[in-house]
Amino acid sequence: TEVWYDTLTVVGKTEPYATVVVVINDSTTRVTQAGPDSVFVFDTLKLIFDTTNTLKFVAIDDFGNVSDTTELEVKAAPPEFEVKPSMPFTETDHAFKISVPEDAHVTISLFNLRGDKIATLEADVQMGKYIPIVWDLKNSDGQEVNNGPILYMVEVQYADGRKQTKKDIIIVAR
Repeated sequence: TEVWYDTLTVVGKTEPYATVVVVINDSTTRVTQAGPDSVFVFDTLKLIFDTTNTLKFVAIDDFGNVSDTTELEVKAAPPEFEVKPSMPFTETDHAFKISVPEDAHVTISLFNLRGDKIATLEADVQMGKYIPIVWDLKNSDGQEVNNGPILYMVEVQYADGRKQTKKDIIIVAR
């Protein structure tokens, strides 16, 4: 299994009120307890990028019985730089969903079909998959833009100065 984050949430079932232990990469240990419905949750288990992380789970019931060990191997990889805009941009759905492999400053420049810049959006984005940057469908003067095609350019700048750029067209449709 490959995940695009450095954390993982695991939800499982065991005996009601059993204690569940997970050991990650033979070093980090976390403990939780199942509820009356037998469900247990490990939230934000920390993984190491670009390596196979081994998670070993074991449950211990109220009588001291220990389950067999369940092993899970997960490779954590940083997300790639991706842009997924709402399509079309409407009054209720108007965001650019940005994925970056590391923390970055994102600038989204929007242009009409003549090539005139009509708006600029900026945000500091943490590494993650599809972080939304919302556009209010207004130009730099605060006026609503017309329905139709809008050109956009997303530039991502990382702390070490590297830049990545993606360009495409969105459609505004109210």
